Amino acid sequence: MTLFDQFTELKRNRSNKATIGMRRKKFDAPVPTFADAYDQMLQEKLRNKKIICIPKGGPSGVLDTHEKRLSFVLDYLKTYPTFDIVRFHFKLSAGHAHDFVVLYSEVLNRALESLNVAPKRMVRSRDEF
Repeated sequence: MTLFDQFTELKRNRSNKATIGMRRKKFDAPVPTFADAYDQMLQEKLRNKKIICIPKGGPSGVLDTHEKRLSFVLDYLKTYPTFDIVRFHFKLSAGHAHDFVVLYSEVLNRALESLNVAPKRMVRSRDEF
């Protein structure tokens, strides 16, 4: 059973807030926007020739839905575990865990910006911090 499966089985809002920082109802609301931001990012990578084609087939992997991707990045941002811990919880290699955190954090930022709920100030570099 994956961490996301455990999250979906939680019945109490207190438990949901403890795992990803929000209630289940609040989690479900931005999923379509997150999905759109993910699709837009893939289209941009395709246009900029960073990828050859948009992934369609092959093995689905552990993070095969937008809900799982969103819960993955929210869980990471709430707890900041090491990539070895992420590897254990999500059954990924530490390298894939890192790559997914980078990718889905950018998707989340885009989704938050399109919903006009992104933080007003984003720290983009160490010097800016």
